[in-house]
Amino acid sequence: MKTKLTGKADNKGERTSHVYFAYHVPKCAGSSIDYYIAQNFGDQFLRPARLKAPRIHFSSRNYQQPEMGALEGIRFVSGHWIGRSLEACFPGRPIRQSILLRDPLGFYLSYYNYRMKRYQSQGMQAFSFDLFYRTRPLNPVSSFILTRVLEIPAPLVRLMSSEEKLHRIHEGLRDFWFVGSYRDCDQLLAMIAREEGGSVDFASRNKNPHKAVTEATLTDGQVNRIMEENSLDQALYEHYCMKGDSAVAFSPSDPLKAILKDFQRPFYSYLSHRLRELPDQQAADGHGFKRKVRPESW
Repeated sequence: MKTKLTGKADNKGERTSHVYFAYHVPKCAGSSIDYYIAQNFGDQFLRPARLKAPRIHFSSRNYQQPEMGALEGIRFVSGHWIGRSLEACFPGRPIRQSILLRDPLGFYLSYYNYRMKRYQSQGMQAFSFDLFYRTRPLNPVSSFILTRVLEIPAPLVRLMSSEEKLHRIHEGLRDFWFVGSYRDCDQLLAMIAREEGGSVDFASRNKNPHKAVTEATLTDGQVNRIMEENSLDQALYEHYCMKGDSAVAFSPSDPLKAILKDFQRPFYSYLSHRLRELPDQQAADGHGFKRKVRPESW
């Protein structure tokens, strides 16, 4: 894997003033990073909470603004909800931003297996990968970067072409200290450990060894659909995590496909909710889940 590192080396005398921002894309090893930071630098770690409704619907940022007094001594910031505007809360201090990315097929498979395992642990039912895919937005990694990291309002993002989105992401990540694949998590932690004196024992978190659905269990049609409909995420992953620029071609109808899917998602989300709540519903599609039945439902 090729990892792009950006930024200049800092003077050793300034090293203690760095603030590390780990932008946590879901299913991209963020839990492993958070665990490592909490274990080694817990008293210097900030994970801002999500901005609550209804304010989140009228704000470009997604996180709750921390009190300035609470930022004293903070050197590590991470989470799903933070955006680049939070960096301004550390004036005069060098910022080291990092983000890990994932290919679209691996993202959806990992997210599906994680969700189904979680539902079953709560006595609920698994449902098919096809239905799950219909409940999720297209190009989730790119959308995350644009709306949460770069804090561009979602309605504006929906109107952008794929080329414009990719350009905005490249501009936004240009000065990042570390951009790489989720597989480069240990490399990122090793750099932090070398700079800050943390442990070199990196424990992976949130791994699911029992995967009900893998690429091998999907049909060619399913794989091709994911790759075609999520070409922006694939191009992003190839650019930062593989060999140079991607040759992925974008369709002019990409924004329309994404908007249409957003209109359909509430129906499929409702359907998936109903299926997982039914105690003896045959919701899975033959991918090997052992269905649990909640005792209280009998």
